[in-house]
Amino acid sequence: MKHMDYELSRLQKYSGISTNEFCPEITKKPVQDRNHFAMLYTFPYITSTCDRVRLFVRNAVSWSSEVNRARVACECEKIVEMTRG
Repeated sequence: MKHMDYELSRLQKYSGISTNEFCPEITKKPVQDRNHFAMLYTFPYITSTCDRVRLFVRNAVSWSSEVNRARVACECEKIVEMTRG
């Protein structure tokens, strides 16, 4: 999990988008997803736009060697799945 924290801090630095922009409170927990290890990041509320959240996650999938798939469930909007392809 430390490596994921490192990757997240790098992503924030290079994208110029901080997770604090979305919500100062973030929880994370490891989960099993389709026989793969996954990390679930949860914000209790969003102080930014869903488009900004999706941009951050899209960058994570594009730039990170560790993240090859992500799902964004933002408020009442449809869940968006992003996959590096």
